Amino acid sequence: LASEPDETFRVALSAPTGGFAVGADTGTGTIINDDLNSSLRVSVSDMTVWEGNSGRANPAKVLVSLSAPAPTTVSVTLTIGGGTATPGVDYRAVLLRTLTFLPGQRQKTVSLTVLPDRSHEDDEAIRVALTNTTPSGVLTLARAFGTIVINNDD
Repeated sequence: LASEPDETFRVALSAPTGGFAVGADTGTGTIINDDLNSSLRVSVSDMTVWEGNSGRANPAKVLVSLSAPAPTTVSVTLTIGGGTATPGVDYRAVLLRTLTFLPGQRQKTVSLTVLPDRSHEDDEAIRVALTNTTPSGVLTLARAFGTIVINNDD
């Protein structure tokens, strides 16, 4: 019961007996994988970024990773929002994004722009959540929620 790519094999016929002739002596068979592997887990990481004072915005890079390389194309929805940080004031709003892992891929990084300011304020947080895996049943949400902490530096 492992999710893996389809596998092919070759069959070769040789040394016929009883007066039979062999026309096409080789053939290819395909084992189509129909198993869904719920042991493939997807997780989102926490991260911390400094706010900055002015000028250039700081990127917050959220890492989404699989427990093993993707055996087939799989995707997950990343939702960003909620928490104490305000979209449009503390960071550029990105509501949701679909991340697609191609066969062999294990990690994706999503950048979020943290907006600088000179206001003295508490550290703020942005909630990050993973939902809606495709195809359904292939990925288990091992760590579905993460937090981006924006450290105030004023």
